[in-house]
Amino acid sequence: SDCYKFRLKPRTITLNGIEVPAPFEPKEGETYWFITDSECGYNWVENKQGCRVGIAAWCTEDEIKQVVAALRQVLGEKP
Repeated sequence: SDCYKFRLKPRTITLNGIEVPAPFEPKEGETYWFITDSECGYNWVENKQGCRVGIAAWCTEDEIKQVVAALRQVLGEKP
């Protein structure tokens, strides 16, 4: 019936009061994004057999950009 409409709420976590996309556990062959000490603050890789994901991984570049921006804000760095 048209009485009810459902949606899946995106999974999020809170970093010092800032809501950001939650990390996920990539399957073999999936590309994922992760935090690095590079100038932009992130990088990507394809999960290959035997690879261990570091602390956390995100599905898309847009998600990791949100996380990096939030971390920079928490640390008082310029975006």
